[in-house]
Amino acid sequence: MKIPLRTTVSAAVLATTLGVMPTTASASDLGYGVGISYVFGQGLAVGIKAFADDEANEGTVGIGMDYVFSNSGLRPNVGIGYLGDGYYGDLNLGYNLGIGQFDLGVGAGWSDADDKSNNRPAASPDNQPPPPPPPQQPG
Repeated sequence: MKIPLRTTVSAAVLATTLGVMPTTASASDLGYGVGISYVFGQGLAVGIKAFADDEANEGTVGIGMDYVFSNSGLRPNVGIGYLGDGYYGDLNLGYNLGIGQFDLGVGAGWSDADDKSNNRPAASPDNQPPPPPPPQQPG
């Protein structure tokens, strides 16, 4: 039985993508996003992303799946990005399953990243209200 090259390459891309993700992150630390990408040489795509972390204002790595409009192809991808407070931007390398070709893309969209992560203290000592004044003694 001969396995088509497209299936072999797709499996290799998926295995590489999963291997890039950190193994120490728990499921609650993963970030998610939905957005648009511009794939060079192919045009616009829409897709979903999973990021290694959900901390805002930090760089991260991610994996995603895009739908490319110009050729109706699915495009698994891996990339590096920046998570802002509720948005992301990334640069990604993908493999378009519709045309069997590697490509480069840039993307942006909504993400669930915010500064209110469980990994950070609720309030820093600098942001605490001043303590109440001590009680005065009569007399």
